Amino acid sequence: MRFKLVQSMQNASIIEMIYQARDGVVSKRKVQVLHVNKDTFQAYCHLRKCRRTFKIDNVLALAPIFRYESLVI
Repeated sequence: MRFKLVQSMQNASIIEMIYQARDGVVSKRKVQVLHVNKDTFQAYCHLRKCRRTFKIDNVLALAPIFRYESLVI
């Protein structure tokens, strides 16, 4: 999981994340990873529209978001 977060940070890409909060509530968020520490990472959360700190152990799933551009001929 940590490797995917670091890779996302290096590519400056937005990823979709399933995250379980301290109280057990599960949420689906789009985030842009800013910094990865040993046990946590900081990211801009598009759901809350601010910078947040997340525990790596609480991330249940990560998926890249692909944007396709249409080609006009």
